[in-house]
Amino acid sequence: MKNYIPILFCVALLSGCGQWGGLPVPTTKPVSPKDIVGTWTRGASRSMQVNKPVDYVLKLDLNPDGSFLQTITVSGDPNIIHQKGTWKINGGYLELSDALVEEWDQTTKTGKWKAEPTRFFIIDSYGGPTFAIFGGLFGDPDSWIGFDKIR
Repeated sequence: MKNYIPILFCVALLSGCGQWGGLPVPTTKPVSPKDIVGTWTRGASRSMQVNKPVDYVLKLDLNPDGSFLQTITVSGDPNIIHQKGTWKINGGYLELSDALVEEWDQTTKTGKWKAEPTRFFIIDSYGGPTFAIFGGLFGDPDSWIGFDKIR
C-alpha cells in the first residue's frame, strides 16, 4: 500500500489540471434570456504590444431582441471600440456572433482585433444574481474573467 501513496498523490494533483482545472464550469441549470439580458462589464489588463500591458474595460450589452453591443475602452486611447452582433443561449454557454477578440500577430508582435463567433460560459453565481458570465477577449478560458451585471 505504501508504494501506491505517491501514485495516488500525483493523480489527485493532476485532477486539477486540464481544460477545467481551477476554472468555473458552465452551469447545468436551465438558463433563460431574462437571466442574462442586461449590461455586463469588467476591467482587466492585457498586452497589445510586447511587454506593454494596458488596462481596459469591456462592456457587453445583451438586448432582449438577441442583439448585443460590445464596447472596449482601452486606457490612454481616445477611441472607444464598438462591435455589434447577435447572441443566444446554448445550454450553459452564451454564444456571440462576431464578438471582438484579440489575435496576436507574430510578425508585428502586436495584438489585433478580430471579429469571430465566440462562446462564453454562463456560470452559477454565488451571492448575486442567479447566473454570471465568464469570458474574455481571448479564446483561452485561462485568460477569461468574470463579468459584473450592472443593470
